[in-house]
Amino acid sequence: MKITLFGYEIISIENQPKSDNKNYESTDDDQEKIFKNRRTDNLFRESQDSEIQISSVSQPQKIVNPKTLILAIYPDKNLNLFQQLTVPLARSVCEKLYESTQYLRIDNNLFFKSKSNKIQDFKVQKGEECDDDIHLIRIYLNDNDERFNQRVNQVDRIRAFRELPNLVDDIQVSPRLRIEAGNLFNLYHR
Repeated sequence: MKITLFGYEIISIENQPKSDNKNYESTDDDQEKIFKNRRTDNLFRESQDSEIQISSVSQPQKIVNPKTLILAIYPDKNLNLFQQLTVPLARSVCEKLYESTQYLRIDNNLFFKSKSNKIQDFKVQKGEECDDDIHLIRIYLNDNDERFNQRVNQVDRIRAFRELPNLVDDIQVSPRLRIEAGNLFNLYHR
């Protein structure tokens, strides 16, 4: 018999009456006694009339789903701070990241790898800078956080940024790019 209880899977449970006589066969009355004698406060407690054997118990495993978070920021005074970021991030840095972010997107790593080789086409040459140029900050997360998804309220979004230190594996900052580079990644407004 297979039973799942509070997220724990119990592969098999055998409930047999105790008896010294090997030819003993249980009856409905015996089964009723077993259930009456079992204490309800402890599911796996042995009673006088029954023996419970657990052959295997496995805990549910958390599925790790690494993601990449792309942030688009305009070049400003915080850029030097972001270019020198190291893991783990300080909470104050995460709040500045939130304030500087104009557009973002979270998705699986393969989505960004397939598009990142085209990013060099949007690199801004010295002397050709515009006010709407951007830098992309690529943050490798060790797990998904749905608060970075599109259409999330701003309170949840700022909380997600504050908890970034617990999720970040690595950070990379792009060179200065034309704003059209954001279209490669289908970024959405913060």
